[in-house]
Amino acid sequence: DTSTIGVYQVSYTITDSSGNEAIDIGRTVTVVDTTAPVITLNGDATVYIEIGDAYTELGATYIDNLDASGNAIISGDTVDTYTLGTYTVEYDMEDTNGNVSVTVLRTVIVQDTQAPVVSGVSDEEIFEKGTTITITFDDGTATLNGYKFDSGSKVDKAGDYTLVVTDASGNITTTNFTIEGGGSVLVYVLVIVGLVAIGAGAYIAKKLIFVN
Repeated sequence: DTSTIGVYQVSYTITDSSGNEAIDIGRTVTVVDTTAPVITLNGDATVYIEIGDAYTELGATYIDNLDASGNAIISGDTVDTYTLGTYTVEYDMEDTNGNVSVTVLRTVIVQDTQAPVVSGVSDEEIFEKGTTITITFDDGTATLNGYKFDSGSKVDKAGDYTLVVTDASGNITTTNFTIEGGGSVLVYVLVIVGLVAIGAGAYIAKKLIFVN
């Protein structure tokens, strides 16, 4: 019975027409199972998880030529979604006859793809002269116009600014903003006043020359 593992004895003999029997010859037939279970992953072989999100283990199943199918045994790394890195989860199975499956792997990558969040100012925002801005960011380090800038610092001088915040994973948030100064208006007014004064002086001088 080739569907049942075991050892079977088969004998061969013959008797001729005169009643003489041959010496029995035997054959031993051993039915064995050398086929390992086959494992199939549930879900993708590579999984990307954003840091802090939950990881759901989907597991894996196996089929075997003799044993009933079922769930594979899980081992390997424990996935910590609060720690960046690459984790390897392993799936194995051994059937009742000692045949071990080929190990199937799942790679779980915990990553950070979220750029830092800046508060207190929006990109391309323009503030009136005299405004004081308090700028904060939730992660990373920053520069303001190329100089180191700490979260919670204030900006109150007129000018154009570029804030660049970079976190440990290389995610970048760039924010451009302006605090108006009003200097150009003042210069314009002074120029007009100067021209008027010059014109008045020239008129007075001309008048005096004519009188004389």
